[in-house]
Amino acid sequence: MIGETANIQAGSIPYVQFIILRDEIPYYDNKGVVKKTEILSAKDLEKYVKLMFDINHAHRPQELCIFIVNINENNCNIKKSNYNKFGDRMENLLNHTLSPEVFFNKIKSYKDYFELV
Repeated sequence: MIGETANIQAGSIPYVQFIILRDEIPYYDNKGVVKKTEILSAKDLEKYVKLMFDINHAHRPQELCIFIVNINENNCNIKKSNYNKFGDRMENLLNHTLSPEVFFNKIKSYKDYFELV
């Protein structure tokens, strides 16, 4: 998505990303049987965090939200994952800086600003 981000922002269009990830990612065979399950880790999330807090280049979104869900496929129940398993630093980022609440408040601020200009 880095290329798409740069292309959109090259036109002076603010660009944000809201990423929803599963904490456990099943891989199925052609018959629909789970062959393996990948467990999301703090290391997997680190690439998004590094990109967001990189110097302000066209490949970096203006704002980023990462929301991790747990999906119970037996009863189709979807709930927010428990972030403490990603370590204190990542838990703090996910619950605060990169949370949906902060994300949408910042978008509202951008919207309000652009309506005034």
